Amino acid sequence: MKVAYIYLGAGLTKDSVYHKITSQIESLNELGVNTKGIFFSGTDPKRLAPLENNSLSYVGVSPIVNGWFRSLRERIQFTKALYNWSRKYANNYDVLYVRAYRPTLYWLLFLLKCRGKVITEHQTKEPEELKTLWSENRFGFKPSDFLGWLEHNIIPWYQENILGTIALMLTKNIVCVTHEIAKYEISRAAIYEPKAHVIGNGIKVNDINLITPKQFDGKELALIMAVGGTTETSWHGLDLLLNSINEYRGPVKINLFLAGNTTYLSQYKNKHVILLGELDKKILHEKMKECHLGVGSMALQRKGLSEASTLKVREYVSIGLPFFFGHEDIDLNKLVLQGLALKIKPMEVPDMEEIIQFAARISNISEFSISLREYAIAYLDTSKKMKTLVDVLNQSTQ
Repeated sequence: MKVAYIYLGAGLTKDSVYHKITSQIESLNELGVNTKGIFFSGTDPKRLAPLENNSLSYVGVSPIVNGWFRSLRERIQFTKALYNWSRKYANNYDVLYVRAYRPTLYWLLFLLKCRGKVITEHQTKEPEELKTLWSENRFGFKPSDFLGWLEHNIIPWYQENILGTIALMLTKNIVCVTHEIAKYEISRAAIYEPKAHVIGNGIKVNDINLITPKQFDGKELALIMAVGGTTETSWHGLDLLLNSINEYRGPVKINLFLAGNTTYLSQYKNKHVILLGELDKKILHEKMKECHLGVGSMALQRKGLSEASTLKVREYVSIGLPFFFGHEDIDLNKLVLQGLALKIKPMEVPDMEEIIQFAARISNISEFSISLREYAIAYLDTSKKMKTLVDVLNQSTQ
């Protein structure tokens, strides 16, 4: 079997999505599935060439650098490039595995051209996420505000609800990271429902060095959250956590380290918050050694999700950093029962005393970081997840 793993919108930065996809490609090849990564990027091909190897190639897409509706025009450019690529090369592959992308007419043409070969991967409820961003990008009467509202809110929402529904009808198989997302995607396919397969996100554990986090001394608690992203998103629940920190009146000094885009994180800066900016993975992991707990998302319900499979908490488990989070994740249930992770109530201001007590309890567990690492190897490693994907790939070609 020959598989093309397609990623639209890749850049030069090796972010968490890049690492996830390349580790999946590597694992699939190790399992005997001939897999090639096809990454479409709006970057000069000369800069992309050094990144290519036997299992990864880049397709340069002309970037949109000026004019109105740049993001919408860029998505058309990417899907057009994908459609043109498929006309030349799709017949060389048995399966085209594509991370779900904002639908355009070219996206539908691609699905029609390669009908039966395409599997799309879904990480969220796309229309619900757009509705959340809609509430955060409010309508304005100035021409620039109004056009931005159309570009980032109205048109994408209609694309997802009309073209996205048609796209699901044209797709034979989809992979979703949670049962909740799978049920949702099937429900919005109008006539012909795709077959949904649930595979939670994995992480390549051996690519991450085990750390020994600081022991909590009962005097100072250091929290760290890897946020990432390029725009403000309320579903991280940072406002809830900061309310908890600001309301806490106990004897423990609380510090929160935030790693990600400083442009929008700057609004959270106060005496308790230290902005780290966007850090290289190795530097971020070194910083985690100085912390006691990692922070997961706490308000995913703001984008219509109660269940998730986030990469950051998988990174915490792999590196050996205890953490707390506020959503359902079936991959972490046993970890919570073992007392190595704390599940808090979502959409509520966290109880800081409960978090402090958790930090104290886990500090008394012998070699807790090694236990976390062993859990990651047993349940979260990419190789485990890709064995399930291989079954899906085999089913789709029968």
